[in-house]
Amino acid sequence: KTQFLFKKYNVRSYRCIATEACRKAINAPELLREVKLRSGINVEIISAEEEAKLCLKSCSKSILNENQYSLIFDIGGGSTELIFYNKSYENSFNYITLPYGVLNLDEYFSVLTREKVINLINKELHFFKEKFFKNNLHYNAIGCCMTATSLACINRNISFYDKKIINQLEISYSSIKNTCENLESSQFSESSISLRHSKYHLLKNGNFIFDKILKFFKF
Repeated sequence: KTQFLFKKYNVRSYRCIATEACRKAINAPELLREVKLRSGINVEIISAEEEAKLCLKSCSKSILNENQYSLIFDIGGGSTELIFYNKSYENSFNYITLPYGVLNLDEYFSVLTREKVINLINKELHFFKEKFFKNNLHYNAIGCCMTATSLACINRNISFYDKKIINQLEISYSSIKNTCENLESSQFSESSISLRHSKYHLLKNGNFIFDKILKFFKF
């Protein structure tokens, strides 16, 4: 099927990457060989720094340049990246990677307890804030993940992702914080936001992480 799609869309070159799950997996080499055998695709495991770099690269330059400083966040399946960007240094950035994402958060709760995970997340976020944001900088936050787009949909009261409405949408800190807190307290049900149970649970996990980010960073 993959080769058929490549041929159909005249794909001549590609880059297929794997992130946190494969960085941690003890059988990653076997997995990549199996993917290559079954699909013909070469998969590359990238570092956390490369993942943060690609996340930053996906952001619109015009949005990044609206303020001197930006906080970019990407809540993924197996990790969460936060990036501090200063437009005066276009080719450099600072970042932190948290080993928690929408897919593995429940596993960490089971192994470490929910309270321990919260303490660990808070510790990392506190360190990042103190190092780069302690001078009360004025900055925008840019969400590059499904959690951000889903919360934007809820905030705008639309039941499906419409990129014409959501992409580059600006939402105030207080408004998105209110949306996040309402979802965290289960004021939005699965049916009210038109998500299957599995997707709703992943959104709740992403929202849990985002809630902790909001407590440290006011953009």
